[in-house]
Amino acid sequence: MSNFPSVSVVMPTFNGAAYLRRQLDSILSQEGVSVALYVSDDSSTDGTREVLDDYESRGLITTTNSGQRGLHCNMASALRMATTDLVAISDQDDIWLPNKLQTLVAALSGADAVFCDSALIDENDAPISPSLMKELGISRPEIGRHFLRLIRVNSVSGHGLLFRRKLLPDILPFVDACVYDQQIALVAAMRGGVNFVPEALTLHRQHGGNHHNKLAVVSRDEQPKEDREFMRQRQRKNELDMIRFALARKPDKLGLRARWDFFLLSIIEGRLTGARRRFRDPVLLLAIWCIARDFFRLLPGTRSNFRRTISYARRVRDGGGALQ
Repeated sequence: MSNFPSVSVVMPTFNGAAYLRRQLDSILSQEGVSVALYVSDDSSTDGTREVLDDYESRGLITTTNSGQRGLHCNMASALRMATTDLVAISDQDDIWLPNKLQTLVAALSGADAVFCDSALIDENDAPISPSLMKELGISRPEIGRHFLRLIRVNSVSGHGLLFRRKLLPDILPFVDACVYDQQIALVAAMRGGVNFVPEALTLHRQHGGNHHNKLAVVSRDEQPKEDREFMRQRQRKNELDMIRFALARKPDKLGLRARWDFFLLSIIEGRLTGARRRFRDPVLLLAIWCIARDFFRLLPGTRSNFRRTISYARRVRDGGGALQ
């Protein structure tokens, strides 16, 4: 028996034969951990199934077929296969550095999840960027238990995430309107917190076959006006969906800070949907909320958080109307 910590690595696949063997080998070669690799395939037609059958016949992986149900259902199918206390998520076309899981397990500490930065490579393994966070413009990826940050901006990429399996009953089923990694991270942040490792432990591949998580960095000035309006409305809709997700999965036991957070979310949710007209301008409410936090010294860097929160409240206010 190995004394190394055990990690279930789950991988959803769909038509990923081109890069699949490289990724499977990089996972099975992880140092300092005992890996159990589970793959859920979404009825691939390009030879992916043959690659998986080869590895499964040698006892290296365990597979299932989710039956062409899409990314979220395929991911949920893979997650339900996990057997160990710790679970890591893998894309089908990346390459993991040998010390990735060992580093994440050590950094987890008392939190419920941990994630790392990634370097970007192209279809030929040529480097694109040393930091995914930099490319996404995320200067403060740290989350801890401040789950409200995840409602506005998702800084967590699933391919760099490791979390505790005990969270799965609160994570599943996924909400189709929001990306799965944002939902996992939100549940973890509402409970034991989310830690961050700034090292790029994954070589995250960008290529024409990516079906999600593509990078499209276009400045606001370069976007047509109608595109900017569409993106603004989509962002508001995503924020509303994530607020509803958080409210539906609220922990039973809440500290004082978390009580304020969920009170704020319930008010904003009502304002965005038009269900509550009493609080027509959330700016004053949010100001009182931040001042109370500052008074009790519950949040480091409250002044900067105050400014960000007020900016968000004004954006909600200026949007006008109700989201359906």
